[in-house]
Amino acid sequence: MSADDASLHLEKLDALLSSEGIATIYALAHWLKALGLKLTVAIDAGDEEISANVAELAEVGNV
Repeated sequence: MSADDASLHLEKLDALLSSEGIATIYALAHWLKALGLKLTVAIDAGDEEISANVAELAEVGNV
């Protein structure tokens, strides 16, 4: 990724995270998906080990 591309992505991320409301999380998930990434929510296991199947609760924006 070029420096210009990285700068544009950082500006987009800043704009996404500056907004308010529930649409923000979906916009972030959509932006991550466009980059080939996904947003995952998992259980915080603390000191305990939990299998990956149990720890993964939800994936946002991967419909």
